[in-house]
Amino acid sequence: MTSSKDPRISDLRATNALGGFPEDLFNHLRHDPLLAEEIACSLVRAHFPATLRTDVLRAVGLERMGLARRVRLERPRDPRFRVGVLAAYDFRCAVCGFAIRLRSASTIAVDAAHIKWHQACGPPDVQNGLALCSVHHRLFDYGAFTLLQNLNIKVSASAAGTGTRRWLMRFDGQPLSTIPDRRLRPEPAHIEWHQENVFRP
Repeated sequence: MTSSKDPRISDLRATNALGGFPEDLFNHLRHDPLLAEEIACSLVRAHFPATLRTDVLRAVGLERMGLARRVRLERPRDPRFRVGVLAAYDFRCAVCGFAIRLRSASTIAVDAAHIKWHQACGPPDVQNGLALCSVHHRLFDYGAFTLLQNLNIKVSASAAGTGTRRWLMRFDGQPLSTIPDRRLRPEPAHIEWHQENVFRP
């Protein structure tokens, strides 16, 4: 057993350990495929932000069109969160400063990202948000970078691949490109949650 009292993965593999459902539940799932899809949708919606859901479904072999579409449906979010976060960061990505707008349209490809995920009961407060371009939003939700308490960016040492320098490494140790009014800055507890639960050191 590991220090957390879990069996070691290597031992589980060596003994070909398997898991399953009780027989009555297994029979329900086998005879009602929609029930299995509904359960999968509920689990993914409850535990992962929208930026990761399709990848989670793909990783477990459940990326079918109907399922992926239903997973996107969830209870409406407070629209004031998006408006407040984008305004606090001057409608620019807090990492790279990306800010493209069309003359008569709102900001394009800049999101209001939760620091502590909505699914983890992160509040819809500006202090729990960052304005991030689509690329940095996805990287943040994957844990490719996080924030330090001084609002400097910390990049994961495991980040690699084409574009790593351009999209990540050049920001390592740098402050956010836009830091909002002191009253609207990220709450330290939310930053700590992201460091402990999402960031991949």
